[in-house]
Amino acid sequence: MNNKLPALYKSTKLNATQFCSITVSGDTFTVTWGQVNGKEQSKPTKCFTTNSGKANERTPEQQAQFEAQAKWQKKVDTGYTTHLPSDAPDDFAAINLPLLEEIINNDTTNNNQAN
Repeated sequence: MNNKLPALYKSTKLNATQFCSITVSGDTFTVTWGQVNGKEQSKPTKCFTTNSGKANERTPEQQAQFEAQAKWQKKVDTGYTTHLPSDAPDDFAAINLPLLEEIINNDTTNNNQAN
């Protein structure tokens, strides 16, 4: 069984876009990451049976799916989204940089108060 989770993206402070893609194939999941239009890296992880003989036993295939989903969710929790920053809706939260106008207004206000 081949299963690809939705690709994730995050904008950096330097306006580069990072991506993370996770694919599950049998008892192995592969994480591919890097910058969009840049160098990619991949790391496959082979999974094994867990909790053998217990009620919550997982086969290697189930464990691979479980670990891939957990890694994907952790990326989402750290600011990654399924939208490319250029396609993102107005409320895209991955870019937390202040607007230039706000910086200028705050600087002008501070200079006027100093005089």
